[in-house]
This record gives sequence, C-alpha cells and structure tokens, in this order.
Amino acid sequence: MAAAELDLAALRRFRRRPGMGNLLSRVKPALWAEEYGWHDVERPNGLASSAPSRQWFAERQKEAIRRLYGPDAT
Repeated sequence: MAAAELDLAALRRFRRRPGMGNLLSRVKPALWAEEYGWHDVERPNGLASSAPSRQWFAERQKEAIRRLYGPDAT
C-alpha cells in the first residue's frame, strides 16, 4: 500500500513539455496496445459492472507473471 499527495497541475505542466524526461510523449501508444488488449480491467469503468473475487485478482497476477517469466515462474 502507498499513499501520496499529487500536484496535478504541476504534473500536467510537466507532461506538456517536450524533452527526454517526458516518457509519455515519447512512447508510441501502439507499443502498448497489444498488452492493454489483454486486460478489460484497465479500460475505463472496467470493473463497474461487477466486483471480481480475490481469487480473480490472484489469477490475473499469476497470468501476468507467467507471460513475463514463463510457465515455471509461479
């Protein structure tokens, strides 16, 4: 668990600046499109219609680890 106070106005100013430090403006969204396609939850309101069980979240994490590190990872 983590908690932080974010200065959204400063973040928005930073994201409008060109430069090497602004990763979001440099990375092409298409690079992530396939990965995002795997996860309905990350879409806006992806969990609005139902509340998955704890087991669902655990399996989701295990599957992500398997995709990253192979079938013997979990």
